Amino acid sequence: MGNNQIKCWHINHSSTAVYHSNTGILLVFDYYQHPEDPRSPKFPDCWQDLPGLKKAFFFVTHSHQDHFNPLIFNWKDKFPETTYILSSDVKTSRVRRKLSDGDFYFIASEKKLNLKSIYLETYKSTDQGVSYYVKDEELNLFHAGDLNWWDWSSFTPEERAREEREYKEVVSQVKNHRLQLAFVPVDPRLGESFHLAGEHFISEVKPEVFVPLHFRDDYPIITRFKEKISADSSWIPELKHQGDSFDYKF
Repeated sequence: MGNNQIKCWHINHSSTAVYHSNTGILLVFDYYQHPEDPRSPKFPDCWQDLPGLKKAFFFVTHSHQDHFNPLIFNWKDKFPETTYILSSDVKTSRVRRKLSDGDFYFIASEKKLNLKSIYLETYKSTDQGVSYYVKDEELNLFHAGDLNWWDWSSFTPEERAREEREYKEVVSQVKNHRLQLAFVPVDPRLGESFHLAGEHFISEVKPEVFVPLHFRDDYPIITRFKEKISADSSWIPELKHQGDSFDYKF
């Protein structure tokens, strides 16, 4: 255990924020807030007034409305040292109306980008957009977005085999990184297959901390997931509500 410390917030669904206090860098992924959901943490209540905050980076894995909300662009007014990294499927016009050149980057899958404070690589998704590997001086993390083993019961055997193959191909590339944090879907809509993506990811990549994503309000799915799999290599935080947070030293 080293002297690095992070604080991580589960905001909602697939949205999470990570603050690395040693570097003063805040990373926010797939911020989502339904305008009619009073339970959604009001932006940016979860992480305002962070001590030592130097730079903030917002990531959007794809343009689906449960992963992208233009409300994120308001953070620039509150904290000028903010940069946006958006999947190339996000409509350019919606961004350019809000930001100046140099404040944002569009990126496709299988690309690399060095922004001095952070380095990132993008990987394919098994749905839309990209997944992100992000590194600062010490912290290494992965956010899957909609990268998942989509083993739908309605799929044919051929479709199920394709989903398994494509998911495992991406994971085989990600496992080259040593990760402190990994965020991967554990989606209850998949029925008995809800655990497949997370179980395979933990088995192959062995992140220090594994955080389930993409489960809406079904928080008991986390307990079911932990009971279903063997995860001795990874700690899985027991999230209970929107806005829950945890601290981790590494």
